[in-house]
Amino acid sequence: MSTLKRILVPVEYSEKSEAAVLVAAAMSRRHKAVLRLLHVINPDTYSFSGSDKLVVSMSTEDVILSELSKLQRWADSLLQGQSVQCYVECRIGIVHDRILEKAQEVGADLIVMGSEERSGMRDYLLGSDTYRVLKEAPCPVLTVPGNTQATDFKQILFSLRPVEGALDSYEFARRIIQKNKAHVTILALFDNRQAETTTLLTQAIRQLDKRLKADSIKADMLVTETDSVSDTLLQKSADLQTSLIILMASPELSFTNFFKGAVARQVIRRARVPVLSMRPHQSVDRPILPIRGGIKSMQRIFSLVQAS
Repeated sequence: MSTLKRILVPVEYSEKSEAAVLVAAAMSRRHKAVLRLLHVINPDTYSFSGSDKLVVSMSTEDVILSELSKLQRWADSLLQGQSVQCYVECRIGIVHDRILEKAQEVGADLIVMGSEERSGMRDYLLGSDTYRVLKEAPCPVLTVPGNTQATDFKQILFSLRPVEGALDSYEFARRIIQKNKAHVTILALFDNRQAETTTLLTQAIRQLDKRLKADSIKADMLVTETDSVSDTLLQKSADLQTSLIILMASPELSFTNFFKGAVARQVIRRARVPVLSMRPHQSVDRPILPIRGGIKSMQRIFSLVQAS
């Protein structure tokens, strides 16, 4: 059974960091989880020019102590009156490296980060710290926009995509669904031009329906054909006024170009609500047998699920 007992929150004293901490604190209370705040210090931040024009730097120990005191005051002010078990830590180095390092050390069950809203080819090619953490994190990553107000998730949009391991995300997500007593909408997305995606999605819908019933979770099911996953997902989220999007992020696929790793990035950068991203633990390289019938087959499966 998936548990949520250790939550890691990288912070940088920004609006999006505040939003991430408040969401993480609420989750910590619901799941009785330990909260760990991590601030990564740029090694050049404390360098300055002396009177002899030589570069003088504070010692590493002094830098960490200074920032640790600042982080503790910031956390105390932000979490005042909230009953959460919270620890703070500062490290020096490259942001995403230190975050991933800390996540491994403490066995984090979830990383909660402020989402980065950027654009332009340079950012697309190099990638943000948030996206680099998403690609390499040993656990799910929850990204939180800076304007997030709600700290609970009452309306959840669960994206079901035709990739191997698509249901890996459910085992973790169901704990969040149950703790929030949330209403869930399953959005099954497929491209009718790809027989492989139809096969995988058909199997996933059947399996997910069984699991939802076994867990006594009521959910609406929407099956949608699309050639733009991010656009469709974000539009449905807006239409349904969801408070959380759950997305399977799969940056490496060998059998189709339909669902690329860029999807997760586009959704995270454009979403107005938190996005919970997970990567599949299963290989996508196993041979699959396509079924015939395309969209008609998908409609039959959808009808069977609804009727059951």
